[in-house]
Amino acid sequence: MTKVLTDSRSIRIKGRSFLAVVLSPEHPLDDWIARLDDLAARSAGFFLGRPVVLDVSEIDIDR
Repeated sequence: MTKVLTDSRSIRIKGRSFLAVVLSPEHPLDDWIARLDDLAARSAGFFLGRPVVLDVSEIDIDR
């Protein structure tokens, strides 16, 4: 934890309000990604120029 607190590299966070597409992945992730790819292929330009938030709060991340 000390390394994280003393690391001099910064993370840029923009503080403004905006509308965004929120994606919430589901298990199994490979299937979810395949469905997302299919959606993107069928809806050309849907994500173009739109902010996207990936909500991983419900996913167990172990690495």
